[in-house]
Amino acid sequence: MIITMRWLIVLLVVVVSGCAQMQSQMPANEAAFRFSGTVPVPGVSKSELYNRAMVYMAKAYVSAGDVIQYSSLEHGRIVGRAIASVVVNDGLVNMSRDYRHSIDIEVVDGKFRYTYDDFQWGFRAKTINELVALSAKASEMSVALKNAMVNPLPALVP
Repeated sequence: MIITMRWLIVLLVVVVSGCAQMQSQMPANEAAFRFSGTVPVPGVSKSELYNRAMVYMAKAYVSAGDVIQYSSLEHGRIVGRAIASVVVNDGLVNMSRDYRHSIDIEVVDGKFRYTYDDFQWGFRAKTINELVALSAKASEMSVALKNAMVNPLPALVP
């Protein structure tokens, strides 16, 4: 029993020190994660989903014309490069950081697929707190896109 407790303590020390080293060794220019999903929207046509995605892009990004790099109703695809501001708590103060990312929306009759990836930030060292905040922001953007595509606002009738 004593030997088992010693090994458990040694293992705990190794894991904790490994996590501390991991924080300082994160890549400076690329994130090792992406957010994607396929969402069914039964009974909604490809063209309607495409229009909903274009409305989402216009509302979600200040300058959607600059964000959208490619769009084609025929191919059912919208590709963009954008910047998201993320609030990061570094333990003492909350700071806003800007992250570049790509968004890819593909639509077909009755469903769409989205991908947020290629997250980039400057050349400063990244922390676990920054990656956690970025992950939360990407998750928030995914939820907003799903809501806009599945439950769009009704059109205004004059």
